[in-house]
Amino acid sequence: MVMSWLINSMELEIAEIFTFSNSSWKSEANELAIYRPPTIDLKILQQRAEEDKLFELLAYLKPEYEQLRSQILMSPTIPSLNSVCITIQ
Repeated sequence: MVMSWLINSMELEIAEIFTFSNSSWKSEANELAIYRPPTIDLKILQQRAEEDKLFELLAYLKPEYEQLRSQILMSPTIPSLNSVCITIQ
């Protein structure tokens, strides 16, 4: 509650910096929420959940998979989690 008071009392530009500083997982989720408009569309929510799993998988790949990770991220469309798992195998 105190954090909310402090953040709400700051200038917007400064508050944005501290909004994401609690923890790395919280900050990533909050930052991502800024770029994704809220929705209740089940299809969009399922797509976002799959994308989140895909990005988490790519983030935890070992360094020797860097070229493959780059290739996947450079594709014009986001591939399915299943196809990426098959590619990694």
